[in-house]
Amino acid sequence: MLKSRLENGENISCFMKELMDSGQTEQFSEEQVCFIAGVMMEAGSDTTRMSLHQFVAGAALWPDWVARARVELDAVCGTNAERLPEFFDRDSLPLIKGAVKETFRWK
Repeated sequence: MLKSRLENGENISCFMKELMDSGQTEQFSEEQVCFIAGVMMEAGSDTTRMSLHQFVAGAALWPDWVARARVELDAVCGTNAERLPEFFDRDSLPLIKGAVKETFRWK
C-alpha cells in the first residue's frame, strides 16, 4: 500500500519511506520488509496502549485528580476544549506533566 501511494506521488513521511529511500530494503525480501514494518508498528502501538491503560487506571484510582486536571486544562486550553494543549503549554500544565511522568514510572 505504501509503495502504491508513493508511486501515485503522495508525500508520506514515515520510517518505512525513509527505509525504502535509503536503499537498505534491497538486501531484504519483500516478506522481511513487511515484517520490519509490522514490528515497528507493533512496538509503537503496544507501548502507547500500555501507557494509556496505566493512565486510565490512575484516573480510576484517584478520580479527584481528573477534576483537578480538567480545571488546569480548561485554564490553558479554554473551557470547551477550544484547542488541544501543545508542547509550549507544558510549563502551564504541571499536574498534567506530573501525571504523564507518573504513568511512565509505573510501568
